[in-house]
Amino acid sequence: MFKRNFKKNIESEIFHTISNCCDETNIECYAIGGFVRDLIIGKTSATDIDILVVGSGIDIAKKTAKRLKIKSKITVFKNFGTAMFKYDGYDIEFVGTRQESYSKSSRNPIVKPGTLDDDLNRRDFTINTLGISLNKNNTPNFIETELKTKLRTLNKEIEKQTTDVGEHFADEARMIYKGEKKGKAIRGTATKKEEKKLKEEGVPYIKVPWIKDN
Repeated sequence: MFKRNFKKNIESEIFHTISNCCDETNIECYAIGGFVRDLIIGKTSATDIDILVVGSGIDIAKKTAKRLKIKSKITVFKNFGTAMFKYDGYDIEFVGTRQESYSKSSRNPIVKPGTLDDDLNRRDFTINTLGISLNKNNTPNFIETELKTKLRTLNKEIEKQTTDVGEHFADEARMIYKGEKKGKAIRGTATKKEEKKLKEEGVPYIKVPWIKDN
């Protein structure tokens, strides 16, 4: 059984406040996107938090800011239904669930309020659809049928679009970065020591959770 409980990661004041503001009006809310991705790969120093609200993200942002007695500016983008502010070293952005469509004459999306499914379906990467419920009546878990299925889909897409270089990933990535090899999309494995070295050298890479089926 693949199960992760992230309760300890959302016990800070900011998450409790968001949770209370949403629970008082029976609104669903989730931590989503990069913050969740970083928790999955073991990175706990993320300072950007995206909050998905099944309702008005702007209203919940203002309510949360008032509850926290935030004096800094709240930035609001009404066209996209988003609002953001800084608090205790975090950049926190609230967004209401929405659906997007595009016209041939513009690259800017036409935004309309939507359901939770509408919002998840508009997102560009599978990993950005993973969310942790902040409502008190929900256990902040990822269970097998949700997380494992989404990650497996992501893994398959990566397999289609990259070349597997196995344990040689660090060397291959370094040579491509330095122009010593022709650029191409690669995947593979690296030790923690190799990861640290790549980071120090400025070689870009992304860690992705990988599902190994028995």
